[in-house]
Amino acid sequence: MGTKIAALDTPSVSPNNSIVNSYLQLMKKTLVLLSSIGLIFSALAIDARAQTIIVDDSSPGFTASTNWLTGTGGYGGTFRYRLTAPVSDAATWSASFKLSGTYKISAWWVSGVNRTTSAPYIVYHSGGTTTVNRNQQVNGGQWNVLGTFNLNSGVNQVRLSPWTATGYVIIADAIMWQQ
Repeated sequence: MGTKIAALDTPSVSPNNSIVNSYLQLMKKTLVLLSSIGLIFSALAIDARAQTIIVDDSSPGFTASTNWLTGTGGYGGTFRYRLTAPVSDAATWSASFKLSGTYKISAWWVSGVNRTTSAPYIVYHSGGTTTVNRNQQVNGGQWNVLGTFNLNSGVNQVRLSPWTATGYVIIADAIMWQQ
C-alpha cells in the first residue's frame, strides 16, 4: 500500500550478516503487512456500521396473502402479483436494523404493459408513513429509488397496496434499504 517503514529501510548491519539482514527484511514485510491489515480493519469497521438489507418475495421478511400469486423471473427468480382492487391486502417487506439513521429505499419489479402506472409503496419511517407511487410498466429489472428516509433501529417496513386504479396487475418483488 506504499507504506514506508523508515526504521527498517536502511539497516545498520553489515552486509555479511545474512541472518540479521533476512530477519530485518522479514520484519519489514511483516510490519507492512500489519499496516495494510490495519487499514483493511479500519475500512471494515466503517462498512460494518453501514447496512444494506434486501428482502425478496421469497425471504422470511416478506408477507402477503394468498391473493398474491407467484410468478417466475424477477429478483431472486420469483415475484408476487395480483390484480389491483380497492381492498386492504398489502404485501409487506420487513427488515430489522441495528442502527437508526438515513436510508435510501429502493424497489425492484418486473415491468409489463399490463402493470399499474401508480403502484402505491407505503414507507414506514421515524416521521410516520409516506406513500410513493411508481409506474411498474417501465424500469423493471433494476433498483428504483423510492426515496431517502430517517428510520429508527428495530423493525421497519415497506408495504405495497393493491388499492389503486383497477384493471391492472401490481408486482411485489424486492425492497432494498441502504444506509
